[in-house]
Amino acid sequence: GSFAVIGWCGADGDASPTSIREYELTLTDLSGILPTDTQLSDTFCQETATSTIVRYTRPLSAPAYTIDVAATLNVVYATGPVDALAYHGPTTRGIGSLTLSESSDTSAPTAAPTGNGASTAPSSAPSLAPSSTPTTNLVRSTPCTVVGSLEDVGYLCEYEAASYLTARWTLNDTHGSFEVTAETTGYVAFGFNPNERRMVGTTAVIGLCSGGSADIQEYSLTQQDPAGVNAIDTELFNTFCQESAGTTTIRYTRAISSPSLTLQTSGEPSNAIFAVGPPGDALVYHTKRGTGVVNLANGDETSAPTQAPTFVTQQCLVEGAVGGSNDYVCSFSPRDDYRMRWSLNETYAAFELTADAQGWVGLGFPSAPENEPPMIGSHAVIGWCEDSGAASIEEYFLGGKSVPLITPTSTPLFNRECQEINGTTTIRYVRPRISDIFTLPLNITSRIIYAHSDADRLQAHSNANRAVATLNFEEGIRTIPPSTAPTTAPTGNNRVCAVDEPLKPGEYLCEFEPRGSFRMAWTINATAISVEIRAGTNGWASLGFGGEMVGSIAQLGWCSDGVANIEEYLLADRATSGINLQEPSPLSDRFCQEEGGTTTIRYIRPLQTESLTISPDGDTNIIYALNGDDSISQHSQTNRGLARVNFATGDASTIDETDYVIAHSACMWVAFAGLMPIGALLARYGKMLPIKTPLWFYAHITVQTLAVIMMIPGFVLALKVDDDGERFEENHGRIGLALFILGGTQFLGGVLRPHKAAEGEFSLIRTIWELGHGPLGLAISIMAFINVFYGLELDDDSKEIWWTLHTAWVIIIGGLAIILEGVKTTLRLRKKPEKKSTQDDVEGQVPGDDRQQAPGRRREEEEKKMDTLGSGGGTTTLTRRGAGAGAAGG
Repeated sequence: GSFAVIGWCGADGDASPTSIREYELTLTDLSGILPTDTQLSDTFCQETATSTIVRYTRPLSAPAYTIDVAATLNVVYATGPVDALAYHGPTTRGIGSLTLSESSDTSAPTAAPTGNGASTAPSSAPSLAPSSTPTTNLVRSTPCTVVGSLEDVGYLCEYEAASYLTARWTLNDTHGSFEVTAETTGYVAFGFNPNERRMVGTTAVIGLCSGGSADIQEYSLTQQDPAGVNAIDTELFNTFCQESAGTTTIRYTRAISSPSLTLQTSGEPSNAIFAVGPPGDALVYHTKRGTGVVNLANGDETSAPTQAPTFVTQQCLVEGAVGGSNDYVCSFSPRDDYRMRWSLNETYAAFELTADAQGWVGLGFPSAPENEPPMIGSHAVIGWCEDSGAASIEEYFLGGKSVPLITPTSTPLFNRECQEINGTTTIRYVRPRISDIFTLPLNITSRIIYAHSDADRLQAHSNANRAVATLNFEEGIRTIPPSTAPTTAPTGNNRVCAVDEPLKPGEYLCEFEPRGSFRMAWTINATAISVEIRAGTNGWASLGFGGEMVGSIAQLGWCSDGVANIEEYLLADRATSGINLQEPSPLSDRFCQEEGGTTTIRYIRPLQTESLTISPDGDTNIIYALNGDDSISQHSQTNRGLARVNFATGDASTIDETDYVIAHSACMWVAFAGLMPIGALLARYGKMLPIKTPLWFYAHITVQTLAVIMMIPGFVLALKVDDDGERFEENHGRIGLALFILGGTQFLGGVLRPHKAAEGEFSLIRTIWELGHGPLGLAISIMAFINVFYGLELDDDSKEIWWTLHTAWVIIIGGLAIILEGVKTTLRLRKKPEKKSTQDDVEGQVPGDDRQQAPGRRREEEEKKMDTLGSGGGTTTLTRRGAGAGAAGG
């Protein structure tokens, strides 16, 4: 919020215009230092062996800032280490106050405020006015401790507790002044625990900027809940709070010794506890927190605890709160790639899970008997780190092995944290030990399941990345059953969708959603595949194997009165008569359900039959479709698609036709609906231009040539979209094919137009060409306008704006043609017929030309020019040829 002149001496030791400038300081980093337009004069710079001197003259009044010479001004100042804008460092900057007209400075207030929550106004700035450099008479007893007053000393020591929070301080024999800056617009908390590095037992100063004032007070933290954050009456002086650009800074001075806490100033390390809150003015659960060890006397810091936490425990059970990052009494590593730590008390359990993965990590508690598979029916906490760094950690009920059957519970989780580093993911959380959903037993050996994946979302794990163990959470006694020791995947490196056991209907390891209205899930083993299809319809859904419809083998099914009609078919033709039932059916365990506009079908099929072999490894092309009928019927173009799936690894991708469709539509619209109609208008009405050169002819052939250039890739893209020819069975495809043929024919007709007959002679070929070229061009334009509407009807997702814009374009072109035709007719009627003049002579006259001689000759010369262009030019002997050319003609 300050305006500051910053200057240094240039390379030649002088003051260049760029080395002394005024800046607005909008942030506490270099990106927030913005130059103003204030003009400085009489700039001067000098460097000596120990100092830099900068001089300048500035207008008192400037657009950026006006200096009030009679007022007491807040002053900020700093020195930097280099001849460029760079960070000044924690001990080479400060604040003060000054009255320019009195030529004397005034110290920051030294009296303690009347209470906590002092205003953020300048008068309440802390008496510890950080100095750019220590005064010459400064005496230190330790690096962070001064002898005498704290005024005008500066913050001598700095502790970067975390990437989001930094603390600075200076001590004397009786008091300590602190500044804490954190990346938050909520509260900032910084305190010390004399016994251990944990929240409970900490005395902390918590401050926030509330309604323009500093709400800063000291609290005793007795439990990990807002109810355990209790204000105490420790007196704080010179409290100050400021929010700027997403950061909050609090400052305060407190006594070294108070009934609640005595600061360690003799050189012993202190356990530092810190946290930041979410945006707002309330004391609620923090969003980030941490602990560390810092020496307040000399500024040394470390992130490692100086001694083991001093819990009163019975093995893993503690008295008091749990949940700090170092509050884990017991640990268990069931395998090299998975580690867990925990502590629990009578009401809460705190966990830390670490896995060699960069995705999700999970820990579950089975409810099934010992002799049954453990996963289904379990309750598990699963968590991962979002791309933003946020922790996504929830408890889920595992109703099955497919993702749709994994549903979140209502169990609250506290103190959620997530960290990805060096290829590992660590999640931390605290949950109630007793809840309506699940109770963590004490002094009982229980089964646990654990797993991890490289996906930052719920997705099936591989067989090699999950296991089962037994554990007594109170005593810490654990065992790893031999059958659950780490195993190697069956074959391949990542067969996450494959199992080595019989398939079970309704249990799916992998899923793929190629579009919002179609989702499939599956599991394979060595001989078969179990499939589930969910489609957004009350009719049939199908899954086929092959790159195109004709020739594919597909499973198609629907529900009819609660009965599952699911069969396998050979798609021999696109017509329903070509859909041939395969008998005997290779499908088993068939199931169908309709609910809420969704049809779900399930079945198990052998990987290999006489008609189809499904590859258990490698990519397989699939087709899928759906329809609203409870019988075999043709689907719409928008209710089908292509994709590529690896049924072993789960890798899948859509073969997206959307880009091809958009490109095809753009090329064809520009060619047929845009350029060709314009070219036709130029050919028919361009002769009315009052110029001698046949400009209309040059423009006509240029526009129609561009139209053909756009038409060819548009047609190729249409074939790419519809490689099985299905589009040509609809009106849009049929008309489009006809337009492509007619457009090409029209262009060739323009290029190869026959010679114009000599004067007084008759040419039948030329006459036929003239009768066909213009009307065919008109017909092509009309067909193109209509076919665009047919194309828009094929796309259920087409926006109304495209219908509106195309309709408007048709009206514009049609209206323009009507107006020009009227003008042409009027001009003809106004011309006086000349004796023995032919119709060619009349058309050959240039409107506005009063030279009524030799009109036929002028027309003849114009024809010669056009013939020269049409035949490539460059010859001395010319034949007279017709004037029309182009794909759409006129």
